[in-house]
Amino acid sequence: MEKDKIPCGPIFNIKEAVENPQIESRNMIVKAFHKVVGDFRLAGNPIKMSTYKDEKTRGDIPDLDEHREKILKEFK
Repeated sequence: MEKDKIPCGPIFNIKEAVENPQIESRNMIVKAFHKVVGDFRLAGNPIKMSTYKDEKTRGDIPDLDEHREKILKEFK
């Protein structure tokens, strides 16, 4: 396909994709912390803007319903 100038590239499995240097360079996998699970890796923001600081870590992962009351108050 390359010799015929057809755009192509490798097809990675999940492990290869997540460990790809470009993924780390673009901050596409970030870290967060959960009080039961511990350190947790998750997808980063795919939209990159020059004025937005894209941190490598996120805040703690909340428990189910942990912020329910606060959120419901915002809608009243």
